[in-house]
Amino acid sequence: PPRCSLRSGYIEFVNVEQAVFRHFDILKSFDIPSIIAVLALEVLVDPPQPGDPSYEIFQAETQNSLSSQLKKARLAEEILNRAPGIHCGPIQGALYAFPRIQIPERAVRLAQERGQAPDVLFCHLLLEETGIVLVDGTSFGQEKGTYHFRISLLHPLEELKSILEKIVEFHGKFLHEYS
Repeated sequence: PPRCSLRSGYIEFVNVEQAVFRHFDILKSFDIPSIIAVLALEVLVDPPQPGDPSYEIFQAETQNSLSSQLKKARLAEEILNRAPGIHCGPIQGALYAFPRIQIPERAVRLAQERGQAPDVLFCHLLLEETGIVLVDGTSFGQEKGTYHFRISLLHPLEELKSILEKIVEFHGKFLHEYS
């Protein structure tokens, strides 16, 4: 299954007192990244340059990855935006889509009765019926009165297409049932 688990990061200190570094040494030992994450960070901050043995492969892999993600983003926009009650703004450089969804008032009331946010209810019902896992927009602090979900775009293209079509089909039934 697709994952977005390669986590890494770096900090640049400028004009910081030496005493600060002692505290940083303690903090940085708490969660040491994997070797792969360290290597990925190295490539990020110092990518292969023209003339390096891996330059051409790096460029080809980078372009292939970016092209693939762009295709998936456009596919998500196209499929989600043709569905009544779903709006997906342009996806720009992310591994996720955050479409806005319409949730009928009856479903909003049901969610309140269950002590859930309406988009949480939607995501739970979708999971129960289809097995598709989405993250509700409430978890991201969405604007009150709006409903969203987050979907990963990391699946292979054909699998992503099938998932998106199932979401659209489910949302149509959801609108019909609760309108």
